[in-house]
Amino acid sequence: MAIQTSYSERIAAPSPGTIQGSDFDTETGICETAAPGGIPFGRAVSRGTLSDQGVVIGGTLAALRGCSVKNHALRAEQEVYLPPDNVDILHRGTIWVEPSHAVSANDDVYFTAATGVWTNQSSGNLGPVKGAAWKTSCGTGGRALLQLPGYNKAA
Repeated sequence: MAIQTSYSERIAAPSPGTIQGSDFDTETGICETAAPGGIPFGRAVSRGTLSDQGVVIGGTLAALRGCSVKNHALRAEQEVYLPPDNVDILHRGTIWVEPSHAVSANDDVYFTAATGVWTNQSSGNLGPVKGAAWKTSCGTGGRALLQLPGYNKAA
């Protein structure tokens, strides 16, 4: 039996879509975004068009419902929601995401309409999401904590 003799100084950030803390509000929607992409965990989701409960990846600022939450009840190999999966959505609270660019704590929050990827870059993206903020910083390709204030109200 081998004994571990070295340890990382820091624990890796949780995977995208992992809620941080215990003060949050979630709801459920029905995935309308088809394969192959579906809706990955930790992405912006907006109201869909097929039903009152439908959600699509990205979407519009006015229809933003929140961020897709990692669901441990899905099959282990399934890392996205596919129609007609129930999508867990965080609309108030803090969640781990993989932004498209390096972000700094307290930067404005934007998202890409087509992919739902979160960012702090305004050019070509939707936002800023009123009341949302980056709680931690990270470099490109890293993970950061995103805080959402509740249902989006376009500025």
